[in-house]
Amino acid sequence: MIVNLDNIQLVVSKKIFGANVEIEYNGRTIFVLNETVSRTTEVLKSNYEKIKQHYIANLTKNNPSEIKLEELSAISAKILLHYIQQYSEWKEYYKKSNYDILFYEKDFGHPDTKDMVIFYLREKHPTDWKALSANYINMDSETFDKYWMNRELYFNK
Repeated sequence: MIVNLDNIQLVVSKKIFGANVEIEYNGRTIFVLNETVSRTTEVLKSNYEKIKQHYIANLTKNNPSEIKLEELSAISAKILLHYIQQYSEWKEYYKKSNYDILFYEKDFGHPDTKDMVIFYLREKHPTDWKALSANYINMDSETFDKYWMNRELYFNK
């Protein structure tokens, strides 16, 4: 089944006798363990919209300029697929914990989520990635600079 998330196209499938759903995107395959294609598709669409709307709200609040849909879609898909895969694995490994493949609001505050945004923007916009990143993750420039300095210390232990 093909799932279109704005300009992002995912192929969601399941082998005839398999327990896992496969999500193919950009030459990469992600496995969602013990789910159905229809549930996975539903979660992909709803999680994608939740992520995208969060960043639209941040960008319109902090930066009145035009939002670049292609960039927003790529960042949202990157975050979406990261958490779907992670939560799918946790759901399988920690069966008593009731993990689901849903994206949670608290995930926006996780450093991994912020890092995905920052690294994407740093690669695409080498000259103004800091200002763009601050807008995406809803920080003023001073707070972002402090945050990024702490992240660099973390990465360079």
